[in-house]
Amino acid sequence: MAWNGRGRTAAPAVSDAEALDLGVRRAAALRRPKTREVLWQWCKKLLGLHIPRVAVCPHHQAPFDFFASAYFEEHPSYLVLASRGGGKTWLLAGLHHLNSETKPGCWTFHVGAVGEQASRCYDRASTTVRFPWFAEDLKQEPLMSETRFTNGSLIEIATGTVAAVSGPHSQMLAFDEVEEARPEALEHAKAIPRTLTARPDGTPLAEPIPAQVIYASTRHVAG
Repeated sequence: MAWNGRGRTAAPAVSDAEALDLGVRRAAALRRPKTREVLWQWCKKLLGLHIPRVAVCPHHQAPFDFFASAYFEEHPSYLVLASRGGGKTWLLAGLHHLNSETKPGCWTFHVGAVGEQASRCYDRASTTVRFPWFAEDLKQEPLMSETRFTNGSLIEIATGTVAAVSGPHSQMLAFDEVEEARPEALEHAKAIPRTLTARPDGTPLAEPIPAQVIYASTRHVAG
């Protein structure tokens, strides 16, 4: 199913021509993408996300430019401005799932400035993690408070209150609809991302996962 940024995605359809059965998809899910082309195909075939790779407006960047750069850890911080209904939250949910699947021990803390935004991210992430080729990777039923993976990865999703952002220290922080964030909550959230050498359960990582922060929003105020 081509991703248009709206509504739910379904498990990607398998054509007779591709003959891509569950076993093949499972094998693909276990391999970490090393190039942008492989990454794009991974998202299309395994997450059902057809992420645009061509910018349509002058001075804009295509959604996949950000997605690939963040996944390959090219920068420690990102600011994402997207159009309303353009699929920003789908993109973040897909990135969280991808990081969790392919980077053992990756801990992501996602903050929605308002409760509705946090719920949307959970709805999207909990959809793709249930696809059959990922079934073996869930440690337990996904919850908004925590989705745990058998490889030690963890996704936590919370509403942007001071209490919610005052405790965790994950490698990955995503703050969605940051323009609507409470200033004090945003200030506290800045202390969350850290480069860690151990998984959330304390098991040492084979290699450290660098700290990264993503601030994302649609434009609410002109200028």
